[in-house]
Amino acid sequence: MPRRPVIAALTLAGLVLSIAAFVPLALAPTGLSPAAALGLIALVGLGLGPTFPFTIVVVQNAVAMHQLGVTTGTMNFFRALGSTFIVAGFGAIVLAGAPAIRGVAAGAVLTGTDAAESFRWVFAAAMLCLTIALVCSAFWIWRRQQQARALLAARSGATGSIVQRVADFAIPQGLDGEQVLAAARGRFIRLQAAWDAADISALRSLTTPEMLEELLHVLTARESRTSRTDVISLHAELLGLEELGAAYLASIEFSGLIRESAEAGEVPFRELWMLAGTKGDEVPSWRLARQQALL
Repeated sequence: MPRRPVIAALTLAGLVLSIAAFVPLALAPTGLSPAAALGLIALVGLGLGPTFPFTIVVVQNAVAMHQLGVTTGTMNFFRALGSTFIVAGFGAIVLAGAPAIRGVAAGAVLTGTDAAESFRWVFAAAMLCLTIALVCSAFWIWRRQQQARALLAARSGATGSIVQRVADFAIPQGLDGEQVLAAARGRFIRLQAAWDAADISALRSLTTPEMLEELLHVLTARESRTSRTDVISLHAELLGLEELGAAYLASIEFSGLIRESAEAGEVPFRELWMLAGTKGDEVPSWRLARQQALL
């Protein structure tokens, strides 16, 4: 199933690429040919470009569905506000780095060496900002992974934690919390195997039509036709179980450790799954209706 660790890795790699491209622009702007300067600026854009849609995905996955509009609008507002401050700040740096412009007519422009020396400090300031962003992002990812590992360590051996969590809310008549959890864990393993094998028929039988459509968009964009994910450990907690019209809706939090390739190490994950089951069936056939990454 699609998860955010790939997004985090691509975002960090993009920041590193942009910082590396800014280094020669900041150190020796006058020593670069126009083609080399354009190439370096293109690398900066290539590194920064993916971070904007990735940020939207991460922010939207961190909130409830009914908060998506407010969250996205707030993020776009602060993104536009930050851009205004950055343009003003970088403009001040250009003017401060070009003393020759003082006393010159308003229509004058910087040319040649003066322009290169002025923008040297713009590139240096941008590199500093991206370095701070890289350090903060890497620290945040490391901290979340440590928290997830600590949570998994605390849960290991706590066999009664699932039953205690189930007993915290009323369960609809005819359903059993432990049976729902057992079915959910089975659905998790089957869905992961179907996703790795790109088995659309199996995905169709395990998901709602709306969720299948979302998964197919990601699946068609995946570079490799198949993949492999080893589920090292899997914990499930039943957070809610309710009747909704002609269906049951189960909210389950999955967490554990996975390995997404033979070369990669184990990484923690934490996700919220909503499973829908049709009422009237002797044993509800649970289908994935929504998946939201929490880590």
